Amino acid sequence: MNNLGFVLIGLVFISISLILSALFNLVLFEVVEHTWFGWSVSTLIIRLITATCMGFGLVFSTKGIIRLNLKKWLFFIIGFLIGFSINFAFTPIYDVDYFMHADKKDFKHLNKLGEQTKSSYRFDETYQVLAFLDLGCGHCMETAQRLGVNYYAGQKVPVHLFFNGDEQNINHFRTTFNVENYPFHRIENEHEFLYYAGFEFPSLYLVEPSGEVAYHWVGKNFNYTALDYLLSLEQ
Repeated sequence: MNNLGFVLIGLVFISISLILSALFNLVLFEVVEHTWFGWSVSTLIIRLITATCMGFGLVFSTKGIIRLNLKKWLFFIIGFLIGFSINFAFTPIYDVDYFMHADKKDFKHLNKLGEQTKSSYRFDETYQVLAFLDLGCGHCMETAQRLGVNYYAGQKVPVHLFFNGDEQNINHFRTTFNVENYPFHRIENEHEFLYYAGFEFPSLYLVEPSGEVAYHWVGKNFNYTALDYLLSLEQ
């Protein structure tokens, strides 16, 4: 193979690495939906592939355009680190992304939630997730997208979405962020909505059949580990 061929192969690998980095979340959603890896493992696999492609890209590209007496593995390591750094720049790793960051916050007046939703919601003594989402909250939008992915990935535990706002805006939110398959409920009284959410958004409760709260997540604490846990539960 001539030098141009090596360069072209290297550029293909580099392009794959850059595309995976730029479209990390979209790729992650597809992997979670269509494989059994789950969220945490999928993120690691995508980052590993991204870094590996950059490593091979640097090996092939340098082989085609420069002559240095350096070992191929050294070029690979340099490329691997560059690829991982680029991926990290697009999608940083935060300390709350992994492991369970939840509390045991009690959900008071669960039996009155039906009244606030005009009987739209009724607790049926099964495992379920109660998700309180604010329509203008960025973290809520991200959470909704991930819940939508879990639906298509086969999550068995039902999710109930709770909103405060105009029904047209709520439906737009549900369609935009791919959660139209989950039942939703409106709490018209804003103070009651904030009270049930715990004055933080997004606020998600995993409720046991007994009515006790198994886990409560707020904000970024609803992470990859939490999503994997929901996927692992059998209703």
